Amino acid sequence: MDEKSPIVSGRSSSNTEDSQAIYHGEGQSRSQKVGQIICMIIVALASLVCLGLCIRGGILKQSTHIAFLYFMFALTVAGIAAVHIIMVVFIKKNYISEEKIWFAYVSGFFVVVQSVFIDIVVLSKGL
Repeated sequence: MDEKSPIVSGRSSSNTEDSQAIYHGEGQSRSQKVGQIICMIIVALASLVCLGLCIRGGILKQSTHIAFLYFMFALTVAGIAAVHIIMVVFIKKNYISEEKIWFAYVSGFFVVVQSVFIDIVVLSKGL
């Protein structure tokens, strides 16, 4: 054993994997973490509002093919939101590198856009 080894000296060299951040977001500022939380809240609210409107519209419609269409809208929003949630979990557990977090923002943006468009369709047909 050498005195310069990390075990003896109690220090790790900067070129080993042990010196990298262990927890997700350790190198992020507080404003970046708050921005991520706000983004997730916006995506969750848009998805839940859309799901609620679609399910309510499907229940209130007398025509079965229109009700089926509303339930399919709810299913697509739930599926896209589930993919987004899985991706965020993978990023948090470091299965996907932290540099790819921009893709979570892009997919969250598309979840919100899809939810807004479906809300417009559901509300234009009248609840």
